[in-house]
Amino acid sequence: MPARSAPRGRRAGMKRKIVEDVPEEPAAKVYNNPFERDVDHILDFVKTAGDRGFAFEGRESNLRMMKLCAAPALCEVREERHSNQTVMVGLMDDGLQNIEFRMVEDLKNCQTRLAEADSVLANLEQIRDESQKVLEAKDETLRVTREAFHAKREITVGNKKITEECRKELKIREKALKSDQDILDAIVAAYDIEFNKLTVAPVPEPPAPAPVEGEATPAVEGELEQKVEDLEIVEEKPAARSSAGRGRRRSAPKEPTVDERIERILAQMRKYEANESLLNALPFALRNALTNPQGFDIEAMNACTKFFAEKRMWAEGQVFRSHAGVEEQKAKLMAAEKEQATAQTEQTAAKELSTQSHEEAKIASRDLRQKNQDIDDHKKKDVDTRKRVIDMDGWINEIKMAIQMFSMLRDRTNPPPAPEPVVEETPIEAPIEPMEEVAAPIMEESTAMEIEA
Repeated sequence: MPARSAPRGRRAGMKRKIVEDVPEEPAAKVYNNPFERDVDHILDFVKTAGDRGFAFEGRESNLRMMKLCAAPALCEVREERHSNQTVMVGLMDDGLQNIEFRMVEDLKNCQTRLAEADSVLANLEQIRDESQKVLEAKDETLRVTREAFHAKREITVGNKKITEECRKELKIREKALKSDQDILDAIVAAYDIEFNKLTVAPVPEPPAPAPVEGEATPAVEGELEQKVEDLEIVEEKPAARSSAGRGRRRSAPKEPTVDERIERILAQMRKYEANESLLNALPFALRNALTNPQGFDIEAMNACTKFFAEKRMWAEGQVFRSHAGVEEQKAKLMAAEKEQATAQTEQTAAKELSTQSHEEAKIASRDLRQKNQDIDDHKKKDVDTRKRVIDMDGWINEIKMAIQMFSMLRDRTNPPPAPEPVVEETPIEAPIEPMEEVAAPIMEESTAMEIEA
């Protein structure tokens, strides 16, 4: 098989280079008439206006014919245009004026819409400002109600502390009253019971009435009660039988002896630092009180009676003062509890008012955010219109420049003929005659005289 030969113009083993297609730049347009450039500018303005929505009105064929015939018509001066060129220039004039008119009308419409939008925006901003004032008022109310709530809570806490202190003080005073009452009871018991038992003869009890036939005597009644209790004990459960003393009659307390009674009286007297001589003489006097009291015994017993009377009066005074202190503290506690209840009620009302103010502030805040959102949405709707108004000012200036350029080309005429140059006659000057030589010696003589001088 024969070897393949390399293509012409390329050596064997070389790769074909990839040549990218480079777009050629359009050649610059050559203008035969200097006014054609201005016509192209006018047509560019017209095309740009059409792209912006302000195209020439008419059929497409007429527009194409106008673009083709615009340069020949406008490059001719007004006197040398034929009828068709004159009609074409008139059509262009009407079209440019129509474009300007529509641009101005569109600008007015946009400005009217903006004015209405600004009015709505001003109304929205006014509503927003009112909502801002409402929110500020609600925030101030919320601040005041919160401060009032905190103040009421502090008052409630303070009243609670006062109430607790009043309760503690009441317990202390009640304890002191009980102690004073125990002291008084001990003094009374030592004199009224023990002393009187030793010094006052017992009154004999009246004889028991004779039993009536048919009635049970106390002894019989006791036997019956004992039998009933014995029957109850038998009927009880085994677990209950083991309890000691159930079902048995309690025995009467043992009567204290004379020495025990005397010792109780002396213990009370020693507690309050009675006279030692009285303490020594009183036991003998009390032992002889019911048998054969002597004068010294009677004096000792009178001194004991006086001593206990004084101590009883003192103890009753202590009890009275303690009781008064307890009543006073109870009144303070009641007043403190009442104030605490009132403060708690006011705190609850302040908390409810603060909560209500907080909710109203939240509603006002949401309303304000909604008003700001409405304003932002309204501004977004008018962004395109405001941009169009700004653009329309430039577009109208451009079309006015195009109309001004068109007017200059439309009204261009032939220049007036140049005036013939005026030739001015130049006067002929007479020839200058040569001077005579007579004057020369005079100058020489004058020079000689100057030298001599």
